Amino acid sequence: MKRKDALLLCDKWLPLWTGNHPERLIEVYAEDCFYRDPAKPEGIRGKSGLLQYLRKLLAAFPDWTWEAEDVFPVTGGFALRWKATIPVAGKVIVEREWTSFLWKKARSFGTKSTSIGRRSLRPFGAEERG
Repeated sequence: MKRKDALLLCDKWLPLWTGNHPERLIEVYAEDCFYRDPAKPEGIRGKSGLLQYLRKLLAAFPDWTWEAEDVFPVTGGFALRWKATIPVAGKVIVEREWTSFLWKKARSFGTKSTSIGRRSLRPFGAEERG
């Protein structure tokens, strides 16, 4: 994937994490997706299991926002340095991390790829404001 295509995808995909719309967000993921985050270190396989998880997660954090800070192509996909701004109990938590994405099939957002996987490369750190 080219850098400009990865940025285009992020510009359309990351906003789907805001506003508690899991049915829209899940459309980005392939049926055989694998998703992992700190709350699910064992990961979630498949779109139906991921949708169940996203419904709970997005309901808990409807006002968080996500943005791409940097991307670069890697074999089979791209790496993304993202920034999440998370309002919690009157404070705002800002987290940054590098994550890699693997792609296959022609599907999402007019690109030639659909997410099949995600894995954390390294934590970037977190800062708290508020």
